[in-house]
Amino acid sequence: GGGGGKGKRGAAAEEAAPAAAEPRGPLQGLQLPKRKHASGPAPSDTDLPPAPSATERPVPEKESPILEVHRGYRQTGRYATAQVVVGPDGREVYNAHLNQVDVSTGVNRYYVVQLLRVGGSYEVFCHWGAV
Repeated sequence: GGGGGKGKRGAAAEEAAPAAAEPRGPLQGLQLPKRKHASGPAPSDTDLPPAPSATERPVPEKESPILEVHRGYRQTGRYATAQVVVGPDGREVYNAHLNQVDVSTGVNRYYVVQLLRVGGSYEVFCHWGAV
């Protein structure tokens, strides 16, 4: 058909669509669309440096900043009893600090995600903002 709107895609249109990357793990078999603005081919496992094994990571020191509960958690009133969760080997710390910077648009954001043990339960704490 010659319509300009969105409609059902035929088999020929699906065959012409670019191949998507094949996820691994629990998402295996899920087809993801290619990124519209990718400047080149997606990196393969052979293009990336090997991740350090758990035994190669150092055990963080007791006063290490990576073990600190984010100050934004203070407003909950449970800050004094909260601890960032550390794996049984003492090397895996469930604490992520992410930055998003785009010089062309002036975007400079941060995201914090922590798994916390508070008393006998666990909480995921998320905090974000602009730098």
